[in-house]
Amino acid sequence: RDDAEVIPFTPFPEVPLKQPWAEGVETGVSVVGGNGVTTPDTFNTGPIPTECPALVKPADVHFMLINLDQSKNRRRKMRAEFIKRGLPMFERVPGVLVTEASVSTFSPPRTSPSLKLADYGCALAHRKAWQRVADGPREWVVVLEDDAELVDGVNLTDLPPVPPDMDLVMFRTGTIMRWAPVCDETEVMRAYWGFGMVGYLVSRAGAARLLRATASGLDKPLDGTIWFTSAVYATRRDYIWHPPCGNPCPSSVRTWLNGELPQTSNFPD
Repeated sequence: RDDAEVIPFTPFPEVPLKQPWAEGVETGVSVVGGNGVTTPDTFNTGPIPTECPALVKPADVHFMLINLDQSKNRRRKMRAEFIKRGLPMFERVPGVLVTEASVSTFSPPRTSPSLKLADYGCALAHRKAWQRVADGPREWVVVLEDDAELVDGVNLTDLPPVPPDMDLVMFRTGTIMRWAPVCDETEVMRAYWGFGMVGYLVSRAGAARLLRATASGLDKPLDGTIWFTSAVYATRRDYIWHPPCGNPCPSSVRTWLNGELPQTSNFPD
């Protein structure tokens, strides 16, 4: 889309930051309620601006679920959750399974051997979702991984207004480590560093920009890439949830596929 290029990207501040997947990194949030509802309180503290930029209210929100073929139980569970909450049924985006034998057949290429195969496959699956959004008729799409948990009291079809330059709006506040408020008329904040791609809103123009930003190759997980190239925002409270897990996480498909769990463990569906 040619019109996707007209909004300039504001780069992240020049501050030293740890990699978001490093152990012991503080996320700068405190839990204030059930269902994972959190509020930032330690980074970028200060008054929320009262002067607002132009904001756009997402409408007619569509849903996509990234889901491996073998993860049938997760697919059934998420379908039941959507029916229970009266949400429009999601469009399934098949996950991408990458092996040593097949890794060279995918595009964009893996440009660093340090990018583990399951992380590469995860990135390819998100890019597949972005391609559908960029090529499709919907202006606003919520993308969920199949282990996301929906939060009571949150209506994902009624999302807060967003700045027009947004590419992504992350839904897990607790994974955002460097942020700045937008204004008091919206629940979104500008996000400069964090981790996790379990659930987010993407615009059609944003999806096109995300695809271009990652078209030359992938050398790290997406949640270590997007902060340098894209306009990322996040909600100021959790709109979806993901239960805490150990390291390695026994319920993580990515961890299982990367061989980081005992060989005797079953596929975590």
